[in-house]
Amino acid sequence: MVNDRCLGGLNRTLSTIARLEPGMSTIVHLVQKPMKAYINNSIADVAPPDDDKELHLVMREVVDALGARGAIITIQCSEDERYDILYCDNAAGIDHAMVRQLLDLGLLVYDEDGREEHRWKHHNFANGDELNLMLLPVRRIPGHDRMVITALFDSLTPEQHKRAEQAYCRHRPFALGYFRLWQFNRNRRRREQGLEAALDAIGFGVMLIDEAGNVVFSNEYAQRLLASKDGLLLHRGALRATNLQDGVRFRTALEHVIGGAAEESAKRVAATLSLGRSAAPALVVSILPLNYKMNESSDVAAMIYVAEPDRLDINHFKPMCKLYKLSLMETTLACLLATGNSLARSAENMRIKEQTARGLLKHIFIKMGVKRQTELVSLMILSLVKISNIYSIEYL
Repeated sequence: MVNDRCLGGLNRTLSTIARLEPGMSTIVHLVQKPMKAYINNSIADVAPPDDDKELHLVMREVVDALGARGAIITIQCSEDERYDILYCDNAAGIDHAMVRQLLDLGLLVYDEDGREEHRWKHHNFANGDELNLMLLPVRRIPGHDRMVITALFDSLTPEQHKRAEQAYCRHRPFALGYFRLWQFNRNRRRREQGLEAALDAIGFGVMLIDEAGNVVFSNEYAQRLLASKDGLLLHRGALRATNLQDGVRFRTALEHVIGGAAEESAKRVAATLSLGRSAAPALVVSILPLNYKMNESSDVAAMIYVAEPDRLDINHFKPMCKLYKLSLMETTLACLLATGNSLARSAENMRIKEQTARGLLKHIFIKMGVKRQTELVSLMILSLVKISNIYSIEYL
C-alpha cells in the first residue's frame, strides 16, 4: 500500500513530465486521475465520465506523437483466435471493413503473447498502395484478452521511421500505463453488466441502498414495482413506503439494519416486514446489511429483496413445507398464505371452514417456529432466497 506522500511525489513527477513534454499532457492527466485507486487495488472505484471520449483523445495523442495516419485497437482472444475491434480511426478513413481486411491478412496479429515489445509490419496491396503498421501490444491483465494498438502509416521514409521510434520510446511508459488502467476499467464495466443481467433474471425486486436510503441500484423487477408507486416509491432518490403507517415501520427497519451494520458483531441484523398495497396483497420486504466496511456515506449499506406473494408459484414452497414436516392440508394452507391469499380466501379455496383453517395455522406456527401469519409468509418467501448464516432475521 502506497501512502499519500508517495502518491503526491508520483503526481508531482507526472506534472513535471507534462510540462517538459507538452504532447503528453492528455495522457499524463488521464493516468494521474486513477493513479491513487489503481495503486491501492481499488480500480473498480474509478469510472471515467465518458470512456469513449477519453479513448478518442488519447488515441489522437498517440497518432500525433508517432506521426501516423491513424490507429486501431484490437482484442486478440488466444483461445479461439477471435479478434474484436475496440477502436478504429474513422476520421483517418479507417473503418471496420478495412480493419477486417487487415485482420484477414494477418497484419494486426501479434504472435508473441508474453511480450510487450513493438513490431513493424509492411504490406503492398495489389493496386500498388503501400501500408506500414506499428504494432504496440499492451500487457495482458487477468480477465482480459491481449490488447494491441496498431498505428498505420502510408509511405514511410527512414527519417519518419526514426521519429516514430523515438516518439514511441519517449511516450511508451505513460501510454501503455494508461491502457492497462483502461483494461481494468473495461473489466469492471463488463462485470457490472454481467451482474446486472443476472439480477434482472431474478423473480424478485433487488435494490442496493446507501446509508440515507437512496437507491444506488435496482433490477428491472424492482424498477417496475417502484414505477407502480403501490407499496414502495422513490422520493427524491430515497426509498419510501407509500402507506404512512408502513412508512414509519419501514424507515425504522432501515435505520435499525444499517445502524447495526456499523457495529462489530458476529451476527448482523436483517429485517423482514410487509408493506401494504392498495391494489394487491402486501409486499414482503427483507433488508440485509452488507458484510463489508463502508468508507463513505454514499457506499452501498444494505440490500433489499422485495417479493410480490401473489406472483409466486405455490410449487416453489412445497420443499420448505416438507422440510418442516407439514401435513398435506398444512402444506396447502401455508402455500396459499405465502402467495398472498388471506386466511378466509385460503379456507374457501380449500373448501374448509375458516375455523378449521385457524386450527391448521396454529399447528403450522408450532412446527415452523413462528408466532404470526406475517412471520410465516416472510419465512416461506425467504426460503426462496438463501440468506447467509451471519444474519439474525427480525420480523417487524
